[in-house]
Amino acid sequence: MGALSRPGKSSSRVPSPVLHWSRRAPMERVAVHGRTPWGLGDIALGLGLTVLGAVLLAIPLGVAAVVVSEAGEDISQDPTATGLLLGASMGLELVLLLVALGLTVGKYDAGPAELGWRWPQRGGLWVALVALVGAYLVLGVYVAVVRGLGLEGALPQEQLPDVAFREPPLTALTGVTVMAFAPIAEETFFRGFVFGGLRGRWGTPLAALASGVLFSVVHFQPQVMVPFAGIGIVFALAYAYSGSILPAVLAHLAFNAISFSLAVASV
Repeated sequence: MGALSRPGKSSSRVPSPVLHWSRRAPMERVAVHGRTPWGLGDIALGLGLTVLGAVLLAIPLGVAAVVVSEAGEDISQDPTATGLLLGASMGLELVLLLVALGLTVGKYDAGPAELGWRWPQRGGLWVALVALVGAYLVLGVYVAVVRGLGLEGALPQEQLPDVAFREPPLTALTGVTVMAFAPIAEETFFRGFVFGGLRGRWGTPLAALASGVLFSVVHFQPQVMVPFAGIGIVFALAYAYSGSILPAVLAHLAFNAISFSLAVASV
């Protein structure tokens, strides 16, 4: 929604397009430019609920690991176990999305625009390309430093077993998870909910750092914590600059799509 004209005066400014999903237009810029209705307590509760959801989703994986191990099979190559892993991953993405929506839209009657779901206010969708390049710069610098120090074990590894990219049904499920669920759910939670909620209280740098670190932790792999924290910061800055999480969502989708394509091509 564009700026309102003063009474008695006409405005020559063309309103920038907004995704008209918010039911409270006066709040449409609050997630980036001021304090959100949700605060630190809501963010802490959201993180706690996410951890609880992750624990509950891990139970079937633990049972599958025991069954496969007792059968003397390699769990990393078992299609059923991999399917459960993908199902748990998709479930966690849904938990992130539902928690973010529940503690904002549900609790405070906030509109999606307050979570950043609107058209970019500055820079347009070109910000997505800049964010994608920034993400690969972060990853490239990390890999170069790690290799320079001879710490090959700290290099990022593929988080899914090869069977996820060999079996067509599992490959399709993987693609849907990483290219649809992950960008939407993770950007809504970590950028819209966490970064948006922290920025008006902690300032942009600290809020971007905190949301980036939390974003890296949810990937459950020590080797990706540093680069993914940096990538999370890049995506948060894209949101802060553009006033929308759409560029971050598109950059996240493109990053995952490239990684997915390379993984499929390598098996």
